[in-house]
Amino acid sequence: MCPPNPSGYKMKKIATLFICLLIGGCMTLPKSASELKNSSSSTREFCHHQSPSDTFTFLSEKMKSCYTRQGSAYFPESLNPFLELEKFNDDKFQMAVGMNNPGIPKTYTMDVDLTLGSDDCETHVKVYALNSMWLSHADKVGEWLQGDNDDCAW
Repeated sequence: MCPPNPSGYKMKKIATLFICLLIGGCMTLPKSASELKNSSSSTREFCHHQSPSDTFTFLSEKMKSCYTRQGSAYFPESLNPFLELEKFNDDKFQMAVGMNNPGIPKTYTMDVDLTLGSDDCETHVKVYALNSMWLSHADKVGEWLQGDNDDCAW
């Protein structure tokens, strides 16, 4: 008999906690990326030495492998993650992560904004996280930008 999958077990606990918080009304969950940005007190900021467009392409691939059902083995059947990628112009991009589960409103958990920086910081990256658990994912974005090739924060 194989030992239980620790990451799958962790995600089941997270899903259960998430549902309990919703039912108990203990927390209001953001229903849009802008609502997450307006209510988040958990943020991280980074600089990247490539253009916003190149940074968007790089982070999109990393995030697809972690935050979509097709790219990730981290999500149990009960969770339906999503990743929204948006290009506003060549200097401004947004990547939003969240969950869209049956019976629970679509919820945004992390938002990554890329904007044109300055001479010493070609791309300014700001990550908004729903809570301390998602803040570890925000930190992983920074690690990727520094060259870390590890997969996901899960």
